[in-house]
Amino acid sequence: MKLRRSLAVFLAAVLQLLPLWRVFPAAPAAAAAPAWAVVLRLAAGAVAFLGSHHAVSGATSINTPYTLTPSTGTAYTHILSTAVRTAQSWSAPTAASGSAIFPLTPGLWLTNNGRIGGIPTWSGTSNITIFAWEFSGNSGPSVSAVFTFSVGAAGPPGIRTQPVGLSLGAGSNATFSVAAYGATNLAYQWLLTGAPITGASSSAYTRTNVGAADAGGYSVVITNSLGTLTSAVATLTVRTPPVITNQPANVTVVAGNPATFSVGAGGTAPLGYQWRFNGTNLAGATLSSYTLPVAQTFNAGAYSVQVTNSLGTNVSAGATLTVTVPAVVLKASPGAAGWAAAFNALPGTNYVVQYSPDLRVWTTLTNVLAPGTNVSFTDALTNRARYYRVNRPTN
Repeated sequence: MKLRRSLAVFLAAVLQLLPLWRVFPAAPAAAAAPAWAVVLRLAAGAVAFLGSHHAVSGATSINTPYTLTPSTGTAYTHILSTAVRTAQSWSAPTAASGSAIFPLTPGLWLTNNGRIGGIPTWSGTSNITIFAWEFSGNSGPSVSAVFTFSVGAAGPPGIRTQPVGLSLGAGSNATFSVAAYGATNLAYQWLLTGAPITGASSSAYTRTNVGAADAGGYSVVITNSLGTLTSAVATLTVRTPPVITNQPANVTVVAGNPATFSVGAGGTAPLGYQWRFNGTNLAGATLSSYTLPVAQTFNAGAYSVQVTNSLGTNVSAGATLTVTVPAVVLKASPGAAGWAAAFNALPGTNYVVQYSPDLRVWTTLTNVLAPGTNVSFTDALTNRARYYRVNRPTN
């Protein structure tokens, strides 16, 4: 070791001389300097080099058993050191381990004085390069070594990575997975809404060609000889375009009464509705049902509804509205002021009341705008017989 250090000092002195050799031909003033000045300068360079011979530069390696064997769930400590000289700081740059990236095995940490400690939460093998630095703050010269962390599984099941919820379009494949650790062989059983899924006994589970019936909460029960653990619930949301589950039904009403149409629809919310009459949009008719407060003969026709969401549009079948007009029933009776008569009517409808002496020639007695469902009138003529009739509504 002493011979190696002496050789290093000699080489450093030569390196100190080389810059001087290059400047002598180009600097006559320096060449004319007294010999003692040159010697003094060389001595100063050697002293400067000796002062800069870094502590870790003399450490040929890091003292370590290259494989470290902590266990999950168990406190672990290991002290790092360098051969020959002591490092002032230590670091472990991010390194790859399988499909994950860790600065150290999860659950362990590395201090600036070279101490590895903690309680591992992960089992498996990973190779980590650790550096020893001469100065604090990870600066100056350094040496490094590759440590193999072989973390054994111990204890009941534990979960490193929980299943993650998914939101997928209908027809997609949904895959859930869990990363678990624990002693002995781990057994898995996936659940949908708490019920076991047949054949789903691996750390990952795939549901193919998902539809609305596949939506729900997925979880997994992990078991070994020391215990059982159930994961968090991962929710599968299946996004579907609108579907008509109940078509609008035909409606028949007596004129003047309300008429209501409704539709049953499914699909990913929110759903939008637009009712149509004979193919034309009805203003303000944007709910899952549509009501005509007072149906008239001119409202008769085909009613349908368009249902939409972010994934598409679906139009229902047409439902037919039939509006019937009631037969007019005329009732008349003699009175002191003449004949008093009344008939049933559609509010807001015009009627023509006529009379005839012989049922052949009819003369208009009065025009009536029905204020309600019953209209009455009086014929003051009382000295002869007459027949009365009411014409059907003219509008």
